[in-house]
Amino acid sequence: MFITKQISPIEMLSELITRNDYDVSDTELLKTLTHNKDLCPMFRNRVNNMLEVYSKHRVDVYDIQGIKDDGVDVILTYKDEDGEKRVGLQIKSYNEIEEWYSGKKSEVSFLKNLKSQYADAFANARVQFLYIVICTDAARHIEQIRSIAAAFKTYADVKIIIPPQSMSLLYMSNIKMTAIMTKLLCQNDYLLKEARSAVSKHSQIYARLLIELTCRAFNGDSTIDDRGIFSLSGEGKSDEDITNDIITAKENLENDNVLIWNGNGYDINPTSVAPLCAIYFDQKVRHDLGDMMVDYLSELLYQ
Repeated sequence: MFITKQISPIEMLSELITRNDYDVSDTELLKTLTHNKDLCPMFRNRVNNMLEVYSKHRVDVYDIQGIKDDGVDVILTYKDEDGEKRVGLQIKSYNEIEEWYSGKKSEVSFLKNLKSQYADAFANARVQFLYIVICTDAARHIEQIRSIAAAFKTYADVKIIIPPQSMSLLYMSNIKMTAIMTKLLCQNDYLLKEARSAVSKHSQIYARLLIELTCRAFNGDSTIDDRGIFSLSGEGKSDEDITNDIITAKENLENDNVLIWNGNGYDINPTSVAPLCAIYFDQKVRHDLGDMMVDYLSELLYQ
């Protein structure tokens, strides 16, 4: 596949860090993560993972640093035609905000320190944009989060990342990140569009089965029976509606010549959906996903 949309690391980071894949109730999990030991290295790794995806698409690899001072916990540096770009992450942990919540530190003191870190980030770390990443229990600290957002609402070069968004990047699997980035970078690639169209032409169960069968065949197992098809669907229930959906999906796969009856079961013919085959081998070579190929293609092609 080819990159058809030039998306800078700043733009990509914004896409990944502003997702809302978690609820407020989930953010209680962030209570256990400390600033230096957990959050800083975890976010540094996530941004590194993002840059690795760029490199797999033969885009220049950029630089990521953890600097622990100058108002920035993680800084992303890269160059484009306009020169060097520097993007910073200032991370706020549960323990830091709990001091404010419990009265050990005043609101005035907390916000004054945060604005001082903001000033250091731009003056000393020379960032052009700063994410203030709040990693705390959003239900418990809702008023503190609102105060932080209000304090920076007129700052065009700052984005407040609320806890559900922080979790979305922090706990995003490499498979999901790779798929999201590939969909964005290659969104107008002909093969990707054709493969997405082929996979989504029927139901979601059809899509899952088509991808499962394709990967199964290319891994050397090119036959399957009805029991195997029901197993691959991921639906182990006996609900009549689900059963009917699987039967319909199987019939569509037969009509599309993906499944061919051989007298005892079915031969799998993955080459009948050529765009999917092309995507399979391109991504297999590019990302070396191994046993995660089915989950990755599912995320890439029909999620």
